[in-house]
Amino acid sequence: MLRKLTNRIIPWGAIGLSLVFICTSHAGVLEDFQFNDSNGTTLGDAANSANNGNNWEPSTQLNNSSVLNGVFRIQNDDPGLNSSYLQIDNITSGTVWMVAEMDGWNFTPDPSGVSGDFEEIRFGFLTNDDLTGSTITAQMEIERNSTTGGIEINGQALGVGSNISATSLSFNQAQPFTSVLKLDKTANTYQILIDDGSGFTSIGSGNVDPARDGNSIRFSIGDNFAGSGEFFDVDRFYITDVDPVGIETDNLTLQVNTTTGMMEILNDGTTPFDIDWYRIESTTDDLNFNGWSSLSDRSVDAIDGIDPDSTVGNGIGETWDEAGGSDDGVLSESFLQSSSVFGNNRSETLGSAFKVGGDTDSLTFEYRSAINGAVFTGDIDFVTGGLAADINGDLKVDGADFLQIQRDNPSLIPNFQAEYGAGSSAQASSSAVPEPTALSLLAVMLAVTTLGVRRREVA
Repeated sequence: MLRKLTNRIIPWGAIGLSLVFICTSHAGVLEDFQFNDSNGTTLGDAANSANNGNNWEPSTQLNNSSVLNGVFRIQNDDPGLNSSYLQIDNITSGTVWMVAEMDGWNFTPDPSGVSGDFEEIRFGFLTNDDLTGSTITAQMEIERNSTTGGIEINGQALGVGSNISATSLSFNQAQPFTSVLKLDKTANTYQILIDDGSGFTSIGSGNVDPARDGNSIRFSIGDNFAGSGEFFDVDRFYITDVDPVGIETDNLTLQVNTTTGMMEILNDGTTPFDIDWYRIESTTDDLNFNGWSSLSDRSVDAIDGIDPDSTVGNGIGETWDEAGGSDDGVLSESFLQSSSVFGNNRSETLGSAFKVGGDTDSLTFEYRSAINGAVFTGDIDFVTGGLAADINGDLKVDGADFLQIQRDNPSLIPNFQAEYGAGSSAQASSSAVPEPTALSLLAVMLAVTTLGVRRREVA
């Protein structure tokens, strides 16, 4: 059975679980705030995973806003315009994209009853280079537009630039969406695009003042979020010089064998995928963390990185790294200094990472492009057959499988007894596999129990 999921850029915090993992910096993503920081982290202290150490200017004006469970929760008790600034390499030519991934909001009618005093969020490029100005090159503004809590988006380019008229967004308050501000300094134009999960649409485009560049970024909150429980959540904010709107037509596939619990990532299409992060989630905790054979475990695509020695894979980020917090609910890895290219027909096993009999409808699979930082939802392909006791996926049932079964999934011991000694030609449903003698099983058990149990380290 193939469950086809839509290709789109999606907010990470919408899943509701924050994992701390080593993030990656590649050409294309210039600044990247993923808000995987600890709860209570303010914007000025949020980690920049693409440009380490380049942080938002600390601002006491935004102290009511902070990281909460993997998103940056915006709140405000000041009716004025409160801002923070980020220094960037000056953009005087070429094209860059500012991407803000949202995870819902809660706006209510203004409790003061002041007409037009609506909550607003602004993301923009300034020509100022001193982190104090307000000379707008181009910006996008999201604002509450009615007494029902709906929102609209508009654009401004000041000086001799032109504005983009407001467009109402027909989203419910819990719906994730992505907004993109494209700045083309070669053509001196800008554009705003929106994706609600069904693909990007253009809100409009306009001209920017040729005398103004993109020398810094300003993030602003306007008007008092004074209604009961008002907030606006941002999952991720990043700057890239590679078009994030160009979505691949194919997907990577997560193949799950529901008979054996084996999982693998494979490319069964023609489009190559260069990835540096993946995440598999089960909302019912039906993943098998102990049976997971991660890319990190096997040093897949290890490199000799920036450390002083010449040994491949022995330094931080020279291989894939498991995400701290991975468990039966979420399995995730990232590659700090490099990535893995999945060409046509390439597959990588993840071991027996799914619990046999688990809820297949609970699974989701995501991966991140190492080229432009976009996160995609992959396909999930469910297959059956094979040997249930072949826990390590080597197409035979032997003592190595028993060690892992004894440690991770004792319920498969009857399958091991029935399938012991079977090879790749056997099927899980076969009744022709002879049951091993008690002495041979005892020998296997005694042998493997002397080997010890590998324990994972959880960051």
